Amino acid sequence: MMPFSLVLVLWLMADWGLYYEFIEIAIFSYASRHHNPSEQSRYFGIIFLFLNLAYVFGPIAGGYFAKAFGIQHTFTALGLIMLACAFITAGTLIHFKVTGRLHKAILAEFDL
Repeated sequence: MMPFSLVLVLWLMADWGLYYEFIEIAIFSYASRHHNPSEQSRYFGIIFLFLNLAYVFGPIAGGYFAKAFGIQHTFTALGLIMLACAFITAGTLIHFKVTGRLHKAILAEFDL
């Protein structure tokens, strides 16, 4: 039987791989649907610039907050921030759908 830590690492690696593939598919889908082929490389560059900046500055900020406030408080705050972002996004989409201000193409894309 494999130790739990090995199973956890393998599970997290598979989860990260799925996330990375889905984000790549979403980026390519966005650029190909909303921009002309002559503009796509510029928008890919902008998207990947900010994606990679998050990979650089995210661990630096996380390490700073973990050192300053403790790892448990840092992960608790991060979880609450992510939950708040999910509620804000869902509420915004519902509000725009109810008021009719959400563009029809966006409604079709999200299948709302």
